[in-house]
Amino acid sequence: MNQMVMPNGLKVFEVNRHETKFLYKEIFVDRVYDRHDLALNPGAVIFDIGANIGMFALYASMKFDSPKIYCFEPAPNCREALALNVAPLGDSVKVIGAAVGAETGEADFTYYPNNTIISSLVADLDRDRRAVAASLQSEYEQRSGERIEERFLEALVDKKLENGVTFKCPITTVSATMDLEKVSRIALAKIDVECAEKMVIDGIEDRHWDKIDHFLMEIHELEADGLRDIRDRIASRNFDVEIFRAPNLAESEIYELFAKRRQQP
Repeated sequence: MNQMVMPNGLKVFEVNRHETKFLYKEIFVDRVYDRHDLALNPGAVIFDIGANIGMFALYASMKFDSPKIYCFEPAPNCREALALNVAPLGDSVKVIGAAVGAETGEADFTYYPNNTIISSLVADLDRDRRAVAASLQSEYEQRSGERIEERFLEALVDKKLENGVTFKCPITTVSATMDLEKVSRIALAKIDVECAEKMVIDGIEDRHWDKIDHFLMEIHELEADGLRDIRDRIASRNFDVEIFRAPNLAESEIYELFAKRRQQP
C-alpha cells in the first residue's frame, strides 16, 4: 500500500492520492474542525463514524489530550490504510470493521474504489454523480477561478465512479458499541456517512442521548424528507445546533452540523 508524506511531515497510507490530498487540505490546512474551538477533557472518548483512512483520527490524536478513539470503517481497502495509519497510536485507537446504522445486523454497502469518500449504505448513483460533480467544480474554481466545461466534467465524474461494487457489511449502532465497549460517555461523535446520517441518529437509544456531549456531522440535502429533521431531533435532546456550508462544498447539497450539549442552569 502506498504511503504519502504530507507537508507537515505526517506519513499517511492511502487508497487514492487525490483523496489523501483533499482530506489533508480540509482537515490540516483549511482546519474545518477547528472553527468550533472544541475543548475535550483528557482521555475523552471520540466516535469517528465513517473514518475512511483515519485522517480525522490522526488530527484528533494531535489536537486533544490522550483521547480514546473508536474508528468505524466498513470498506476493506480504506480499513487497511486506516489500521496502518493509527497503528503508531497503540491502544488509544480501536478500528471497528462495520458501518453504523439504525440497528445491528447486515446491509448492502456501495463502494467506489476511485472515490472512496462517497461510499455509503445509501446508494443513489444520480445523487452521487451530482455530489462528485459539485466537489470537482468547487475545487477547480477555487484553484483556477474558472469552471470546468460540462463535457470534461462528465468524463471526470465517470472516472471517479467507475467500477463501483456493492457488498454485504456488518452493521452496528452507537448504543450497541457503547454497551459492548463499556463506554460511559462520548465526548464527540464525528459522523461522515454519505446520506446515512439519519440511520446513525436512529441507532442512539434514549438511554444514551444524555451521554453524548458534541456532534460534528456532514449532512446531505438539508431540506430532503427525513434528513431535514436531524437538526430538530438533536436540538430537542438539549443541544445547541449550528448548520453551515464549508467553502469547498459551496456548490453541493452538503452541509456541516455542529451540536454542543447545553449547560444545565
